[in-house]
Amino acid sequence: FHFENLIVTQLLAWRDAREARAELLHWRTADGAAEVDVLIETPQRIIPIEIKSTTRPTIGDAAGLHAFRRAQPKRCDGGIVVHDGAQVITLAPDVVAVPWWV
Repeated sequence: FHFENLIVTQLLAWRDAREARAELLHWRTADGAAEVDVLIETPQRIIPIEIKSTTRPTIGDAAGLHAFRRAQPKRCDGGIVVHDGAQVITLAPDVVAVPWWV
């Protein structure tokens, strides 16, 4: 939970420093079966971000990203898993896992 708060705080600071402000949102299905920690929404696109406190992210960590992409296919063409490991990893053709400090 602390790791997620760290990342969200950094994203809020990034958002507030931008001239063209983006919206930061959270998404969950109506039944609560899938969720995405943060959505960065601009007029052109939506970037879903999952935040995982792990050094070894897996494709399972991207389940919420894939559910969101199915729900919003026209405005979302990929997603990001932010983790506390050291490597950038391609989890799927549409999902990249990046260390939080990159």
